[in-house]
Amino acid sequence: MKKILIPLIVLFPVLLFAGEFPGGSATDFSLPTADGGRVTLSSLHGSPVLLNFIEKDDAVFGTFQIERNIQAQFSSRGVVVLTILVGDDATRESAENLRDALHLTHTVLYDEDGSVWGQYSHSSSTPLEIIVSSSGSIAYRTEGVDINSISEKLSQLLSSGIQATTWWRIKELFRKGE
Repeated sequence: MKKILIPLIVLFPVLLFAGEFPGGSATDFSLPTADGGRVTLSSLHGSPVLLNFIEKDDAVFGTFQIERNIQAQFSSRGVVVLTILVGDDATRESAENLRDALHLTHTVLYDEDGSVWGQYSHSSSTPLEIIVSSSGSIAYRTEGVDINSISEKLSQLLSSGIQATTWWRIKELFRKGE
């Protein structure tokens, strides 16, 4: 019995959180945007994505200046930046106000019911930055704002991302029987 119980105890947390930690698959979600649209993570498959989970008060930490820098540095290389407003102020009006007040050019989403934040946070605090690779796996995760680490991880991902994207497309062609 102990031979079975110990591996289960060890594997349970790994399986429980595998989707939102580096190496695991990113859990798909669909959220409304500040401009009235909707973004689904899986629709961005093939592009690296920076998920920036924030609360309205995180603006004081310079989070948005960092997002602007990442957007300017990496958007031409196919990186998609998504800021996701979470917490009590996660409404369309708050997302619009935030985007407009800070002159954000990347997409701002809001998680009104907290379901996506619940999937990704695992007791983390905001700001939470997660890089999803072009193949849909979590490549990097950090609490707080660390522009150097985020830039470095994105550069590494992009330098190896061509192979990952190519293999994903080949796999999809075989799956579809084309």
